[in-house]
Amino acid sequence: MKYIGPFFRLNSINKDNIKSQLFHLSKEAIKDIIFNSKCGITFPLKDIKAKDIFLNDINTFKSFSPLLCIYKKSDCHLYTLDKKLSWDDSSHRKNIIISSNAYMTLSLMELSNYFLKFKSTYPKKFYLNPIYIFIAKKQIDFYTSYLRNPEGVFIDKKDISNGLTSEIMLDVKSKDFKFSDQALLMCTHYKFSTLYKGKNSLEYKKFSFDILKMFLHFKDELYNLSSKELNKLILALNIFYDYSKDIKAYELLIDLFEFICENHVINYSGNITNSCLLCLNAIMLYKNSKLTKFKDTALKMYSMLQDLFIPEYGMFFKQDEKKECNFYSTEIILYIINSILICDLCEDSKPYDSIIEDVFKHQLIESGIIASWPAVPSLDDPERYKNFSLKADDLIDETNFKMSSMPTPEVAQIAPVLFKKVSFNKKKRTFSDTKQCFYSDNNMFIFFIIIYCFKHYFDF
Repeated sequence: MKYIGPFFRLNSINKDNIKSQLFHLSKEAIKDIIFNSKCGITFPLKDIKAKDIFLNDINTFKSFSPLLCIYKKSDCHLYTLDKKLSWDDSSHRKNIIISSNAYMTLSLMELSNYFLKFKSTYPKKFYLNPIYIFIAKKQIDFYTSYLRNPEGVFIDKKDISNGLTSEIMLDVKSKDFKFSDQALLMCTHYKFSTLYKGKNSLEYKKFSFDILKMFLHFKDELYNLSSKELNKLILALNIFYDYSKDIKAYELLIDLFEFICENHVINYSGNITNSCLLCLNAIMLYKNSKLTKFKDTALKMYSMLQDLFIPEYGMFFKQDEKKECNFYSTEIILYIINSILICDLCEDSKPYDSIIEDVFKHQLIESGIIASWPAVPSLDDPERYKNFSLKADDLIDETNFKMSSMPTPEVAQIAPVLFKKVSFNKKKRTFSDTKQCFYSDNNMFIFFIIIYCFKHYFDF
């Protein structure tokens, strides 16, 4: 009978369980990457003074070295050091990608709001609020000082520090810049200005609007961007408008989205990530504007994505793939997120429920594209209870945090991150082993977009 239990638990999940599991994964993975991975330039946590963050118990975190910035690539296998799991830091690829870092910092700031909920009830959880805000400040200040070219534009760089001195040395990786990267850092600076209580908080807001002025000044050039880059820019503008409610940002957002709809055919383009991102942008724009036409665009776009789902397999497939199919972690997550958000927009959710559950189980869990999942919170952790009440009647089932079939990082000896892609053989109906490596560009995007899209379900 030991096999019957897990089988039924595996098939008893619903979209609410899935939202909660994905949020738990993202929240814990971000914490692990920031404090444990050393996949980037770090700073000693002793730099955080009690007077800065109003903490009395910094000893809990004294052995950690938080990230100032994150590298592009790393091994994600774990080993035990001083009775705690640590990442293997012997194979870091020291390229510093703007988008990865922006999404990392945005995730920290979104999660700081989550931990604010524990201020009066559970101080040990609340401590992460001021710590996350302080780390976000260090990161944003680092980006501004080190990741810009002489013209002041943010660009990707490479860490060439020799390790023999404490001096940080970065080299230009590419002279090209992306408008979407500038927009993401516009979001980080604005968001930080709303959280930071220091005397210079208005300077961060002013800096964000300086970037917006740049977009308005070079508006004509934006129409020449590729659909992929334009899609990413629209996503960042959606986020910025959600944060700021600035009318000029809103007008630019509407203009660019209508342009991409008129000049790029609204259908499945062969690139599921880009198609899903376009659908997500339509959903976000509908939520930001309440204009029905954007909801209609989202439903039309999702209908085409829905057609890619094959119930026989319980998975979606690209139209041009025959036998061997590659699935990328970004497209799997975006497909699930779009399905959940569309489901929540419609009165009848039944057409979408099986898609959400099947894609989650088969393409995310069973595929091996993620090898471990953060452990379920213990029974003395307020996150195990509704409204964090710690009351027995409010206990939340384990399926809201992790599938029973997924090993924890301690068991798998692999960090809870998503690998870049996995292959599936249609004829054999089997997934092949995937390259077990951490790429920050897809993981930071995935974790942020999960936190951002599902935060409303957790009331923060």
